[in-house]
Amino acid sequence: STTTVPTPTPARRTEASPAVRRVAKELDVDISNVVGTGPGGRVLKTDVEVFAKSGGRTPSKINAAPASPSPQPRREDAGTVVPLQK
Repeated sequence: STTTVPTPTPARRTEASPAVRRVAKELDVDISNVVGTGPGGRVLKTDVEVFAKSGGRTPSKINAAPASPSPQPRREDAGTVVPLQK
């Protein structure tokens, strides 16, 4: 019997413009960790900035935080109409 050994795939280069790479370098961000939201997964300047501001968390990690339940209206407030103030 023959055993098939998987061939390692080469590391894919992150798609980003030189300007975006410069911003990533200035913000000390490893661009390969940034999830690109541009066409074809291209990393945009805003992607790098959001990544840096979030402390290096990806959007999936940010969205994974448990949401707090919405407060339910009190029964006595149900149907109460409050006029808007000018």
